[in-house]
Amino acid sequence: MLIEHQSKRPNMDPTAYVSPTAVICGDVAIGPRTHISFGAVIEAHGAPVRIGAPGSTTSAAYFARWQPPALMVWGRHDPFFDLAEILSWMQALPRMEAHVFDAGHKLLETHAAAAAPLMLDFIRHTQRESERAGERE
Repeated sequence: MLIEHQSKRPNMDPTAYVSPTAVICGDVAIGPRTHISFGAVIEAHGAPVRIGAPGSTTSAAYFARWQPPALMVWGRHDPFFDLAEILSWMQALPRMEAHVFDAGHKLLETHAAAAAPLMLDFIRHTQRESERAGERE
């Protein structure tokens, strides 16, 4: 929902995604390929708000704070997620295990035989680390 506030309306790049349950109010500019997630509330009160690209409002804040274990399998020909966004995730999560395939957006359909073992290994490793952390507590 886009709401005018103090005679200012939000401005969104046409390539940005704003979920139907997000609320954007006032002098807010949403940059290209930016993802505004479900339930997000972005308000400009007294100063403009600018959200650059690429990025995600809720995910980026969570990752920056908690640095969870992460695995990325990405197809370099994906028309929805370009290299700049992938690099931003790698910067936000420096311990992330990342694998780039010569594939498109439907990587798990076209490269399942190669991606599935990576995913299973990541789950096993993460589970073992979690169990070890529980033993130390």
